[in-house]
Amino acid sequence: MKSYRGRHVILPDEGMSFFLDQIEGLDEEALVFRMSSGRSWSGCHRHLFKDAVRRADLPESFVFHGLRHTYASQLVQAGTPLAIVAKQLGHSNTDCVSRTYGHLSCDSIEFEISRRFAPLRSFSRDARLEQLRNTLQSKSEPSWSWPRSNHSKSSGVIVKLLRSKEDELRQ
Repeated sequence: MKSYRGRHVILPDEGMSFFLDQIEGLDEEALVFRMSSGRSWSGCHRHLFKDAVRRADLPESFVFHGLRHTYASQLVQAGTPLAIVAKQLGHSNTDCVSRTYGHLSCDSIEFEISRRFAPLRSFSRDARLEQLRNTLQSKSEPSWSWPRSNHSKSSGVIVKLLRSKEDELRQ
């Protein structure tokens, strides 16, 4: 952590179960993740992560920090409010999250506006709206739009690889 202040991060039930398994039988002050010598990690995890990347057939360029970007990207794409994403990442406000991941929330903006405002009168869908929507939501964004990159050193290929590995493990 940059600030060295602890924070409370909410995990889904699967994540909480994993950590509960890891701490079962440990003293309250015991380290959860340790090196084989029993000492704290303090930056010694890189070779372990690189080994996991190799075993998963992921590109060598995939780095541990990419997991943080994947987590944040998926939260934003699922429509999670940026304030919640910022809190989960340990940011004090939404500025950084908005600049880094805001472009991923464009699809949810229209959904939220449509969901929260009822038409003032009986309204049948206007065909011109679909054409306009397709034009505005094209993949080529204007230069003044949100940043296109989530600054991760990985690409969508990694997500596909992870999903295929996950499917293999389920079978």
